[in-house]
Amino acid sequence: MAESSDKSLAETMSTQWSWVSDVKAFAETNSLRRTVTSSREHVTSVGDALKSSAARIDSAISWATTPSETYLYYRSRALDFRRNYPGLVVAGIAGLAIIPGVKQRSPRILARNLLIGGGTAFVLLWPEFVMQGSLNSGVNLVRRPAWARDSWHSGARNSKCVDGTDESTGWTTPCRM
Repeated sequence: MAESSDKSLAETMSTQWSWVSDVKAFAETNSLRRTVTSSREHVTSVGDALKSSAARIDSAISWATTPSETYLYYRSRALDFRRNYPGLVVAGIAGLAIIPGVKQRSPRILARNLLIGGGTAFVLLWPEFVMQGSLNSGVNLVRRPAWARDSWHSGARNSKCVDGTDESTGWTTPCRM
């Protein structure tokens, strides 16, 4: 009796649940399901492509903005040359500045370019001469607060001047007491 009841139960269940196999067959032939699935796969592949493109762009930007070792070597050499031989640099800039005046045989252009080009290079490469000149003439090019001006000019803050060098800061400036 148990076998017949199991068979009848299995037959009852298969008739009641036959719709599941029908849905599966319908889902395989359903165009909406195929469209949604293909769209989802396409969007996923586009997203993956965008992520890989973003990674490639980031690496290209970091490569392009990172200076090479050769560049860093020659840059440090050029900066050392500028620090060690500012007179040559100023002379070179002044020489390049007067070329138009020499070519046109115009003393006015020659003098103007020499003063503008050479003077600008001089001021940029030797600002301490400009500062020294302004301090000696009484013109203050750098505005400091009153407490800093007073303490700097009076030699306060336990600083001692030896041979034009302020020992508290190590700067080569005029020591005024």
